Amino acid sequence: MKKVEDAYSIYKNVDGWHRDYVYYNLKPEDGISRDSVSGPFIYKFKECIVGFELLGNPETALAKISDQAGDPKKRGYRSPQVLWTEGEFEFLVKVYLGSVSLVGSELKTYFRANGNDLFGASNGSGRGGAKYSMFLKKKDMKLPLFEWNLEDYATSVKIAIEEVDDTESIKNTESTTVEFAGNIGFDISWGTTVKKGLKFGASAKKNRIIGFESTTTKGNDELGEVVVNFGDPVMVEESSIDWAGNKIFYPVLNPKYYTGWYRLYIAPEEM
Repeated sequence: MKKVEDAYSIYKNVDGWHRDYVYYNLKPEDGISRDSVSGPFIYKFKECIVGFELLGNPETALAKISDQAGDPKKRGYRSPQVLWTEGEFEFLVKVYLGSVSLVGSELKTYFRANGNDLFGASNGSGRGGAKYSMFLKKKDMKLPLFEWNLEDYATSVKIAIEEVDDTESIKNTESTTVEFAGNIGFDISWGTTVKKGLKFGASAKKNRIIGFESTTTKGNDELGEVVVNFGDPVMVEESSIDWAGNKIFYPVLNPKYYTGWYRLYIAPEEM
């Protein structure tokens, strides 16, 4: 996360994209126009899901993802935890990538969470005077997704989350218009392909219609989709907590990626 924090500092009071610095080392330079700075892609970073949390009423959220016989069930409370039956929740992550080949790809990966990763219990007056109440928790993780190379992929991606219940899949074909950066090309002075200019540089954006083959799994609990843009701020502020007399600083990531059921935290991480 160090380079994300550096990018936040560089662009805190300057218009620009955090991922320009993370993936291409691009930043404003004295005496060089914004459209002239350039740099090659850095392959050691990948977009990752670094946090996941359910949203809304905890009981409603639990009912949504624990609706099949094999899902963990709440047995009771022992503060600060909820007691569960055996098992874990399994979540399917689908990433829809628009490719310059004009054929979109569906990247699929999974993560697991036990009940206490997502839910906690607190003493006190719950609903109706109950002794305990349940609250929602954020699960921290580092789930790699893809390297966001603008030579290969569009400037926006769509991410869908499902809680896995069944295995019968149906394939669907759809098309959508996606946006590509026009300032990617070979530079003889670098000897490789580079991104030239901050943001979209001096080049026009390219809109292309991309065909996607997507899958729908019968029985899964679909939790919705979010769109992540290359130009979105990764980090929105720096916060701190006092711990044993010391002030500890930590990054606050962009909270915009949410549906009615969940919120994702996305950031490029060094692999």
